[in-house]
Amino acid sequence: MSHRLPILKSSTKVKGMATAFALLLLLGGNVAFASSPSKTLGITIGGNVQDAGDQKYKISGGSLVSATILGQTLVTAAIPATTAPTITYNVRAEAVGLTANGVAQYQITGWTAAGTQVQAQGRAQIVGMLSQSLPLGCTTACTSGIPAFFVGVAVTNITIGASPMQQISSTMLFESPYFNPWGSPIMIVSTDGAIVVAATYTKATLDWKGTSVSGTLKGSLGNTAVSGAMTLSSNEHEDFVSGVTTYDNGTMSFANMSPVSLNVQGTYQGTSTIPRPGTFACAMVQWLYSNPCTQDCSAYFGSMGLPVIPGTCTQTGFQSSGTFSLQGQANSQGGPPSTTISGYYATTWSSPALGFFSLATATVTQ
Repeated sequence: MSHRLPILKSSTKVKGMATAFALLLLLGGNVAFASSPSKTLGITIGGNVQDAGDQKYKISGGSLVSATILGQTLVTAAIPATTAPTITYNVRAEAVGLTANGVAQYQITGWTAAGTQVQAQGRAQIVGMLSQSLPLGCTTACTSGIPAFFVGVAVTNITIGASPMQQISSTMLFESPYFNPWGSPIMIVSTDGAIVVAATYTKATLDWKGTSVSGTLKGSLGNTAVSGAMTLSSNEHEDFVSGVTTYDNGTMSFANMSPVSLNVQGTYQGTSTIPRPGTFACAMVQWLYSNPCTQDCSAYFGSMGLPVIPGTCTQTGFQSSGTFSLQGQANSQGGPPSTTISGYYATTWSSPALGFFSLATATVTQ
């Protein structure tokens, strides 16, 4: 979510329709054709994330991949194994709007090539974040952000060999696992360069609440052309180790519709995954958006003035599917809703996962 979003071209939209349709078939999303007066609605939707909502992160780990502390580089492939470096850390943070708060703790023990032991233990109060601002392209009117790094005010106690313990105060940055899923290494660094650490994580989850997504809708209802806008407010629990959401639900609405009888609102529920290289879902991201579904983006951190450690940033896509049930207003006699729409959607997100293209089929009763 941290990088430039590719622009959909007309030929890509055609690909998207075919891709989404294939996903519907593979995922078992066929919607039965209902007898009159019901009609079949087929639509495509293209849009992006407008607001990230409330985000709660829990991160802990892991294994040390690389570390330099006060100029001392730790040996990460230590022999014998009893001298292997260790790290334990946990981060609890919440991002709302353009702010973040929380706390982080970390403890590192390792040895240099010369056999000098290095120990570092610290705690940080999270006071902000470096983030991808939303809506996309905003400058002064940004309303929220997706953290690339949490910013903490830290105090770290460091002991090198037999030297007395040093206590240093610094600004520490803790990378979000959103930028490197599947337990891959994330960075813990101080802005003055005194501490530069890359470590894997064993647990990392993100609870999204009230994320706003919107897009343009086109399609047909029987022989009638359909157009309008779709808006979602979503809640989601994302596990970055598995790359799978355990729930993905919220509200959905169609507005400014033609015909106006399709102005409806209701709920949706589904599942989402981060597509891995070599999978069908990954191929669909690459086909639709003409760029890899996963690619190293560690150079992006360099553009932020941070150390470039290959393998600490991976740009990824996203794949979602599920069902929805929407209703219009009650009829003038106070009876049942004038319109009901029940159907299935399949969504391929861009890499990074800020833009999406969906195909949905539904049964409409009016």
